[in-house]
Formats: sequence, C-alpha cells, structure tokens
Amino acid sequence: MKKWLGHTLFWLLAFLLCLFLMGYKSDWREGVLLTGMYFPVAIAAAYFITNVLIGQYFLTSKYFRFAIYIFYTIIVSFFLIYILNTVLFIFLAKNQYAMMPLATKDIITLFVILYLIIFLFVSTQAIWKWNEANRQTEVALKEKAEAELRFLRTQLHPHFLFNTLNNLYALTIQKSDQAPEMVNRLSNLLDYILHGGSQKLVPVKDELTILDDFIYLESQRYQDRLKLEKEIAVADQNILIPPMLLITLMENCFKHGALHNPDTVFIKFVLRQHNNSIYIHTENSIVRASEKQNGGIGLANIQKQLKHLYNDHYSLETQELDTNFLVSVTLPVYG
Repeated sequence: MKKWLGHTLFWLLAFLLCLFLMGYKSDWREGVLLTGMYFPVAIAAAYFITNVLIGQYFLTSKYFRFAIYIFYTIIVSFFLIYILNTVLFIFLAKNQYAMMPLATKDIITLFVILYLIIFLFVSTQAIWKWNEANRQTEVALKEKAEAELRFLRTQLHPHFLFNTLNNLYALTIQKSDQAPEMVNRLSNLLDYILHGGSQKLVPVKDELTILDDFIYLESQRYQDRLKLEKEIAVADQNILIPPMLLITLMENCFKHGALHNPDTVFIKFVLRQHNNSIYIHTENSIVRASEKQNGGIGLANIQKQLKHLYNDHYSLETQELDTNFLVSVTLPVYG
C-alpha cells in the first residue's frame, strides 16, 4: 500500500512539473493536453526500466545487456515522441509549424524534460531495489547461518542416545532404583536440546546444570572405570555462552577417550572466568598415541558455531600428547 501511494504521489508531482513546463508562457489547457499525450511515454519507459531491465540485468550484474536495452528504450521513446509530435503537427497545427504548441517545437527539449522525470523515478527505484535486494540477501544469509547453527547444536552423537536407552532398558528390567533418575536426566537433556539449545546464548549455570545430567548418563556405562575431575571457577554464573558448547566438548571426551578404552578412563574439565574472558579446558585419555584424534564432527561443529557467534574474537586450540588429548577454548564474556 505504501509503495503504490509513493508511486502515485511521485507521478502526480511529476505530472504537475511537466504541466508547468509544457504550459509555461502558453495556454494551460493546451499544457494539460500535451502532458496527457506525452506523459504515458515517460511512465511506460520508467516502469520498463525499473521492473524489467534493473531486475533482470542490472541487479544480476549483466551490465552490458542493461546498457544495450537502455539504449533501445531511449530510441523507442524518442520514436514515440516523434510520432506524437507528427500527429500534433498534422491534426492540431494543420501542417503549419508556426501553429505548433511552443513546448513541442523543440523535440529535443521535450525529450529531455520527459527523460528527466524518467531518470528521477528510475534512480529512486533503483536505490530502493538495490537496498531491498541487499536486505533480502542479508536475511537469507542470516536464516541460513541460523539454520546451520541450530543443526550444529542438535548434533548429539547417536551412540550416546543409543547406549543411554540400552542402559535404561537394562535398569528397567532389573527394576533398579536408578531407572527413574536416568529418565529424569535424559528428559532434561532432550528438553534442553530442543528448547534451550535454540537460543543464541545461554547462562553458563544452565549449561553446567545440563552438563551434570549428561555426565551422569554417560558415567553409567563406565562405572568405576571413569575418573573425572571438574574444576569450576566462575564468579558470575549468569554470564552467557553458546548453548550445547560444554556438552559437545564433554561428549568429545567420552567419544574419543572412553568409547574404545578398556582401561581406566580419565577426563578432566576446567571452566574458569578471568576478567573479560572465559576459559574452558578439557583433557581426556586416549588409547595410544599412534591413534590420531582430530575431534571429528564435534570440534568442527564447535569451530563453526564459535566463528558464527564471535567472528575472530575467540580461540580454540587442540593438542595431542602421548596419552592425552587437550582442547582449550577462550571466549569473550557476555552477560
């Protein structure tokens, strides 16, 4: 509605300008007649350039074709104005040049007047279309990035869910008192993935709470073989971090450090706040130094997620020792 209102207002003002130029030092009724005759040429050319040429050629970077078709449009417009002038010369001026309306005697000036109006309209519309195209591109890229981010955040390893459900099934068969607790923890975790994980940033206390649920569920598989050290030193637990970050880091430790390890499994988790940054460190045992660990999908997803949220204002470093694999993440503090 606003668009058509703006167009109507523009063409009304343009009509009045054209009427003034056509009727100046002449008969105003004659000016209305001339403006009514020539004005459709300006409107048609303006909308053809705006809706066809700009959209199909200029905004798609086909500048040569755009220039060629603009040239053709100018030629056709000039030809139509010349035909209208000829009609006036025959029927209104009775084939007498002296009787031609003053505004039509100089066809070049008439053409310039009409194309001045066309230029003003096309310029405003081109700027609007350019901004709108950029806005839509930015929206599309943002939606794509957010969709990718949502996907990355929900990529919990299927082995975890499979093994958790197997453990739960076994406990249910045994009628163990641990079964209700596992159901409750798994429910919390899945609810967080589906809802809390959709947020851009979450308080670190929420991540720590759900991290405890994740560790509890994973630890059921390893029992006494798991040696887990946790160090939490965060003064303000309302500071914000990306959702699923801590869980993904911890999942990476279990997946690569415990899944194929028949011996004692060692995992260390450190979370510290220092001035305007937060430091996260994980360390897990590996079966043998020759078995390269690159973190797989988990760390790659974290890298993409942090790049999206922080640009270059973060660090993620990995280090493989003889028996341990280390991951260190440093983030700016938001909150």
